[in-house]
Amino acid sequence: MKHTTHKLTNEQKEALFDKHKDLISLVHLLGDMALRKQLKVLYCMLHPDADITDVEFAIAELIVSGFLLQVQIQKTSKTQMLYLSKYPRSYFYNKETTGDVPALNFTNAKVYNQIFKVDYIIQHLIPDMKQRNFLISEDNLLSYLYWSSSNLLLSGNQCNTFDFYECFKDVCVKQGIALDFDFKRDYEIASYEKDAYICNQLKQDLPLQKCKAKIQRDTERNSYTSDNEKGKYFYNLDIVNIG
Repeated sequence: MKHTTHKLTNEQKEALFDKHKDLISLVHLLGDMALRKQLKVLYCMLHPDADITDVEFAIAELIVSGFLLQVQIQKTSKTQMLYLSKYPRSYFYNKETTGDVPALNFTNAKVYNQIFKVDYIIQHLIPDMKQRNFLISEDNLLSYLYWSSSNLLLSGNQCNTFDFYECFKDVCVKQGIALDFDFKRDYEIASYEKDAYICNQLKQDLPLQKCKAKIQRDTERNSYTSDNEKGKYFYNLDIVNIG
């Protein structure tokens, strides 16, 4: 689907963003993409006072304006994934131009993981929060995931991976769980990779020095020829999903 945001003035874009800020924010929270039905259902669960007809109209308005684009999941399927275009995403990345916004990846693995992730939130997380008498809101959903030390809504980039290490570390400290050498080394590496991502991908001026811990770990890991052995001896929290 072609981008149509160029047909709007900057004032119109800003007004549209402010009008549907909650809905746009939810799509971004979910990883910048979601199925249309999932987005509608989840938004209404997080905003009980919202009228589902109004939500459907808001989604349609964002599609027509080019804020939400569509990609076909498979050639044999008519199901399409909605995703945020670069203009609304530039707000979250604090970018003045859309050209500096990272592109989205639409591999089959990511698309299906995204579908199952949102469905898990709808079918399991929200009902579990209700059972515990938690107030249902976007902020509380994030707090609940933080409390359970889950990386479910992390995008997978190095910034969010480091944030997850931070959350995991905080939980362990509060629970009196000792952190071993491997974790501390990976924590140091995650901090370096976060800075490298900000510097190289987000094009922000940031001093970057070599990380001896990363060089040492990568050398050790590459000395194993078997992927099973690499996975056994070198864990990485960015692939853990504690839902």
